[in-house]
Amino acid sequence: MGREAPSMAPMAIPSDRTLIFTYGTLKRGFSNHKLLQSLMQSNHASFVGPAATSSPIPLVCGPYRVPFLLNLSSCHSDEIYPVSGELYSVSPLGLARLDELEGVSKGHYERFPLKVRVIKGEGNRGGVKWKKWGSNDPH
Repeated sequence: MGREAPSMAPMAIPSDRTLIFTYGTLKRGFSNHKLLQSLMQSNHASFVGPAATSSPIPLVCGPYRVPFLLNLSSCHSDEIYPVSGELYSVSPLGLARLDELEGVSKGHYERFPLKVRVIKGEGNRGGVKWKKWGSNDPH
């Protein structure tokens, strides 16, 4: 990345919306993005922009080559980097549909808050909170 631009004020997100960060199969061009496309067509989701985690976080590839983040905020290594992805604003129905896809009620994934930055060109748009599915268990 190049030089970062000064942070701007966070964007206004409707109070009934949740920001979610996608870093794997929900991103554009991947197998599960069709769900987000459907949610966007029915106004239950909107694309905010490309984003990256504000801090490094472990991203691993689990069984069946499915990526997930490890919720290990105290993990420090030269091998861990900020994760790039996409940020979406979703309605309560959209969040429920995404939770269903990710198997949250079955314990496959969990949502946890982290800070990300929206990437605009070479700069950023300041930190925002997001929720995404990940795991505390590396197995």
